[in-house]
Amino acid sequence: MKKFLWIWVVALASSMMMHSPFSVAATKQFQSSNWIAECKTAATGKVRLCRMARAIRQGADGKPLLVTSVQRDLKNKDYMLVLRLPHGLNLPAGVQLQIDKKKPRRLAVLSSDKGGAFTRVNLSAKVLGTLKNGNVLKVSFVTLDGQRFDIPVSLSGFTATLSKLSKMR
Repeated sequence: MKKFLWIWVVALASSMMMHSPFSVAATKQFQSSNWIAECKTAATGKVRLCRMARAIRQGADGKPLLVTSVQRDLKNKDYMLVLRLPHGLNLPAGVQLQIDKKKPRRLAVLSSDKGGAFTRVNLSAKVLGTLKNGNVLKVSFVTLDGQRFDIPVSLSGFTATLSKLSKMR
């Protein structure tokens, strides 16, 4: 049942945002939504899933290039960071995360579906505190053709939205 819920959470995250292929003309100008908090009830009606998310868009079409979300891990109730990335990644290179000028952390891409590629990482109290006090989370990845993307995700509003999320149960 827990495995089904995890798969459902990933599917929910991908269905909430539209599919986003890479822009052929790499303008590298990104637009960002504000952090939003929302809850959805699982199809079983027994589990309410809440998350906060911020979408980063590229190009005139406005389709998300990256969706960064924070939600509760269904197993241990701690927070986790879930990234929905576009198709066409160099999977062995993985994804790199860096908060401000802190040491970068490399993550493997864990899965993919028609909505994109996904990775996640549990957020310790220390990392969550760093995000709350930080300015920018940089998400970096490389495409199959070798194009590098360094996407800045503003942490402005992160703490207030996380506070709101913690009250949404």
